[in-house]
Amino acid sequence: MSHLSHWSFRFAKKVIIRPAQFDRLAKASTERFENELVIHLNTFASRHCEVIGEEYVRQVIRLGFEKCERYSFTLQGPIRFFIELMFMFGSHFDTDVQHPWAAEGLNDKSLSVELMRGDGLHEQMTEYLSQVSGPEHTFAKKALRETRQLASEPPPTGNGGLRSQLTTRMQKIYPEKCEYLGRDRLQAVIDGGISVAQSNDVTSLDGLRLFAVLAFALGHGFANDPLYPWIAGTLNNSPIEDPNIRAEKLQQKAILYLDRVLAYLEMN
Repeated sequence: MSHLSHWSFRFAKKVIIRPAQFDRLAKASTERFENELVIHLNTFASRHCEVIGEEYVRQVIRLGFEKCERYSFTLQGPIRFFIELMFMFGSHFDTDVQHPWAAEGLNDKSLSVELMRGDGLHEQMTEYLSQVSGPEHTFAKKALRETRQLASEPPPTGNGGLRSQLTTRMQKIYPEKCEYLGRDRLQAVIDGGISVAQSNDVTSLDGLRLFAVLAFALGHGFANDPLYPWIAGTLNNSPIEDPNIRAEKLQQKAILYLDRVLAYLEMN
């Protein structure tokens, strides 16, 4: 052992890093990674980040950190990819019945190495998008236009209940996605949206239908998703006491949101 290496070894033995220091180091590292992700996401989803602002972008990132911990994602690459998926499919995509491929990949116990699970998740996402979104996202864009029309239509009338009529309408709006989901999962999405409406004391047909459409379009956690702060802001608007009027306000904002998304897609 050289004199220098021997000195270094003796010095290293005297350096004691206490738990509090580890906590500070970990916090500083997390903050740096969060800042890097803010910059990355402003490129990856520039328009969305611009609309919701940095505060909510950071909320999505921190929620992503919490979720990644549950799935034992500790490396920056898989964590970054997970948060990208949140922006693509909703912050709660990992527990959404619409994305069984995500739950399957994230909970695959046969892949203990997180990079392998991340690669598997990417393959499943690519297959899903190929089937549901289509080349150049043509299926998804067409469905957005149809959804915009549905959002401003009067409630369905005639034979059959609301759930049955919504199922039929969604199959016409987005047949590729509905075929992928199958009738049972599609019904679960609609029921989930209606359940969120009922938990917010919404009883109008317009309101119930709106919540089902939002669940289908934005993911089952839409009501408290930091990606869509305008939804929670409307639902929690205490000066408006009538839940059905809140739903009307939400419908107006949803139409405005869809108009902006469609305008952006037409430009790109």
